[in-house]
Amino acid sequence: MQALTFVRSQDCTLEEFVNGPLYDSNFDISGLDPSYPGRKQVSVSCRVGYSGFFKLLCVEGKWLSQGTRCQPI
Repeated sequence: MQALTFVRSQDCTLEEFVNGPLYDSNFDISGLDPSYPGRKQVSVSCRVGYSGFFKLLCVEGKWLSQGTRCQPI
C-alpha cells in the first residue's frame, strides 16, 4: 500500500514583510493582501513623493526582493 502526500508551499504574510529587513517606511502597502501563496510575485509601490521599483517573491514562507528602495523625487 502506498500513501499519497500533498506538500503545500508556505505562505508569506504582510506582517512578516513589515516586520522584516526588506521593509521601507516609504512603501505604500495599503493595497497589499494580508498573505500570499508560495511562488507569488508582488509589486510594491512607493508612497507619493517617492520613486522606486520593488518586487517581492514568496519562496517557502520567506520574502525575496528585487528592485530598489523608494527614494525622494
